[in-house]
Amino acid sequence: MILVKATPAEWSNYSEAAHSVVFNEYRPADMDRIDFALIAEADLVPQLYMTCREFDKETVYISSGGAFPVCKGTPNSWQGFMLMLDYLKANYKRCTLLTVNDNFPMLKFALKAGFKTIGIRFFNGYVLLEQYLEFT
Repeated sequence: MILVKATPAEWSNYSEAAHSVVFNEYRPADMDRIDFALIAEADLVPQLYMTCREFDKETVYISSGGAFPVCKGTPNSWQGFMLMLDYLKANYKRCTLLTVNDNFPMLKFALKAGFKTIGIRFFNGYVLLEQYLEFT
């Protein structure tokens, strides 16, 4: 598995389709305010994606992401997630994300990777868990 880093302009060509396939909902490309996207690929086939926004030079926020159907529920999902976290760890000191409280696969991944739940937010009828990981 390899990791591809995309600029906001590059990602905008794929963001609507990626979000639609992963979350089964439309989200226009111009909604994204990201600094970069990470895509984990296996044999040139996208497995997962993660969009990121830098808060400062030491802190990155994972704004969106998920596994494509070819990867969902397979060992590649964990491997790809960790590949992306390794990239973030090499470039930042800490990471945050918000996870919908009933997204159990992502909650399990975050906890297994060492994220701590540090808060709760409510948005558009969703309960979001604020999660934080200090890279060591």
